[in-house]
Amino acid sequence: MGFDADPTPPSKRKIAHGRTVSDPLKRYWENDLLPLLEMDSALQAVTLLRHLQSAHPLAFPDDRIRRTLERRVRPWRALSGPERDIIFRQTPEPGYMGRSDFTHADELGVMIAGQPFP
Repeated sequence: MGFDADPTPPSKRKIAHGRTVSDPLKRYWENDLLPLLEMDSALQAVTLLRHLQSAHPLAFPDDRIRRTLERRVRPWRALSGPERDIIFRQTPEPGYMGRSDFTHADELGVMIAGQPFP
């Protein structure tokens, strides 16, 4: 199909979104991979790929599916994986902690041996 096959201007054409290729993991996700992930959620995509290659050598002869598998495992782990610790980073801000001047605290009325604190 040449560039002049569609006479519609590019600004008026509809952009095709979504998958351009059928999902290669569709047949194997529920039966082969999901039970493994549910048993051990720390399994890496490469380990799952090696399992697929040993169970279905003709369907997965090479590692081209690895990236697709990583993309499939990441959302599963976020939604169904183990709970993760939440960390609130404490970053010091220059000048924030030393804003108050405690050298002049006369209004506190601190007395040492009956004398006002110097």
